[in-house]
Amino acid sequence: MSNKPGKYYWIPASLDTFGRGVSLSVKYRGKYDTSKHMQLKDDGALRTIELADRTIYVTRGYTKPYEQRPAPHDVDETLDLDISTNPHLLKALGLDFIMVNASAISDRYSFVDYSRENVDSPHILADSGGYQLTIGTEDWLEPNAIIEKQNRVCDIGVVLDIPIKPYLHKFFLARAARVQRYNNRITRKKKAPHVQLMNAFHGVDLPTLRRFREAVEAENESIDRCAIGGLLTQDLFTTCINILGVLLEGRKYKQYHLLGISGLDKTLLLAYMAAIGLAPVITADSSKHIQLGINKKFSVADTFAYAIDLGDKNKGVNNYTPIPCSCNACAMVKYMKAYTLRGMDMLTTYHNLIVHNQQVQVMNELMQQPRQEIMSYLAAMMKTTNMDKLKAVSQCLDIIDYAAHHSVDKAVVKFSHVLEHAKYSRQTGGLFHSGDQLSPEWIKEGQRYHRILKSYEEYHGLPSPKAPF
Repeated sequence: MSNKPGKYYWIPASLDTFGRGVSLSVKYRGKYDTSKHMQLKDDGALRTIELADRTIYVTRGYTKPYEQRPAPHDVDETLDLDISTNPHLLKALGLDFIMVNASAISDRYSFVDYSRENVDSPHILADSGGYQLTIGTEDWLEPNAIIEKQNRVCDIGVVLDIPIKPYLHKFFLARAARVQRYNNRITRKKKAPHVQLMNAFHGVDLPTLRRFREAVEAENESIDRCAIGGLLTQDLFTTCINILGVLLEGRKYKQYHLLGISGLDKTLLLAYMAAIGLAPVITADSSKHIQLGINKKFSVADTFAYAIDLGDKNKGVNNYTPIPCSCNACAMVKYMKAYTLRGMDMLTTYHNLIVHNQQVQVMNELMQQPRQEIMSYLAAMMKTTNMDKLKAVSQCLDIIDYAAHHSVDKAVVKFSHVLEHAKYSRQTGGLFHSGDQLSPEWIKEGQRYHRILKSYEEYHGLPSPKAPF
């Protein structure tokens, strides 16, 4: 274990589409006129909202929205939320990393001009699009095309992996590891000098994760960052053990990234692992800020995992309720009810992004404190009486401390009573699990995986086994 504390960073996902064509302008009025309050006018890409003491203008659209934007001399302030035209926005947000999806980015869209020349700009992590293969929105991603896009849009690129859903691991995970290894050969050869690659490990339990890692680490000594998948739906204890297995065993990486981890309890563990020096950099991505914004949920700065439902009339949000936030967007809008109007979800998302990043900074500072202070602060900030959840977090912190000084396997034995109570199993699925009888839906899913893997195996000149069903 390193004696030097590391740091945990939250990476907002889907930043390639964030704020596309969106801007907010405001014109303040000297007089207070309640007759105009909350009046909305929609004119194509421009929405005008009359408020009691100001008029705000929101442009949104993908087809020349800036032609609709009010002239600078007609407004007092303008906030451009499109990072493709306002690269300084990312620095203003205080982000160290952002995440984009290379497979979905237009050929005309690029971050390269400022991400490479401005040392203060955040790292841009580009996923390969493997998740799109998993959910079925894509059936084929050409390895050369993916790395060409990553060369253009990022400085950290996740290798082209094929994530397999847990209930089909025993049929396809070994094949997916082999295909990923061959995809990596192309990626390493074609990547630009400025791009640092990030290998990907998959597995819902520690034995499977170890086997997969062993398979895809071969020939990839030059890759010094890694991502861990398969934890999105796992319980807190399984997530804790699996991450510890990757951090404490085998070769060391300069960055460990957790794919799609957004729950407060799990991210607390990541911040703690970094704080005690288990890794120099631990990151996790999520699009929670967007999901909350779309659903009209307004994150509150002085709490963890709590958001105001702007659509709930019982929350006391009336036409004149002030926004409890001083970020530039909130200061311009002023009234919470305005965020519930049509076309305002991107502004709520912008606010949520700022608040979530601030909460992560607070979380990192909190992890430097004694354990008792950590737990007391969490209880207050989470605004919860769910003591079982807090107890689980505390038990996981004990497991982390023990594993850091002994080993992961010894920690599993030491805390076997806790893990058994939490229904944790060292063999919950994957390569070592016989599995239950597959449903027709799972069989159909498996047939699609077989076609995808077979396509890549043929592409690389590899033999393909028969379909398992």
